[in-house]
Amino acid sequence: MADLESDRVERTISTNDTTKFREAICAFSNDFPNHRQSGFLLIGVHDRTGRPSGLVVTDEMMRNVAGLRQDGEVLPSPGMSVYRISLSDGSGDVMVVEVHPSDIPPVRSSGRVCIRVGPRRAIANETEERILSERRVATVRTFDARPCPEAALDDLALDLFLNTYRRQARPPGQQPLRRRATRRAPFLRPPAPLPHSRRHNPLWRRRSRFSSRRLRPIPQDQWYPPLRRARRFA
Repeated sequence: MADLESDRVERTISTNDTTKFREAICAFSNDFPNHRQSGFLLIGVHDRTGRPSGLVVTDEMMRNVAGLRQDGEVLPSPGMSVYRISLSDGSGDVMVVEVHPSDIPPVRSSGRVCIRVGPRRAIANETEERILSERRVATVRTFDARPCPEAALDDLALDLFLNTYRRQARPPGQQPLRRRATRRAPFLRPPAPLPHSRRHNPLWRRRSRFSSRRLRPIPQDQWYPPLRRARRFA
């Protein structure tokens, strides 16, 4: 408490400045430094010296501060907890507001995105809002779709995947891929190599019934039977 303020701790002696409380809650909820740790608002402590102000925390004060999370001014609603600490030297009480980092930033207070820049509170600019928005896109994925940068190849349980998961993932009665019968329709097969003689080649035909024996090639789109005749193979 007597230490300097940081991007995770803010001190104040005010007990009714709800605007200041909302902005502090919004800044801790955005967690712009990405500590992934809770931020603390200490009510009843001097900002400059860090000494207690002799505040006596009542139930009404705690209810008013706890109600800030659902009054509609801070959206999305942050996760926070409010509790009282009684100092052992008898110098008064301290109300502690613990704010958890949000998984869906940016969090706005009265339409503005508040963040912590070192020991002070500030309004986020366009670049900082874009960083928070990208963090939101990365965290809204399901657990199995999120990247795990701290994992290594040795962490993969190949034996569990090959012998347990793969057998259960395949429906009962279905054959493995290497044992499945593959059948192609006749019109999808590649053309056979051309014979040496055009006379015995089925891809060549006579020009006319009454013309000479000169042969002409069959167009490639007529090599195979039409699709309507091949429906029986589907």
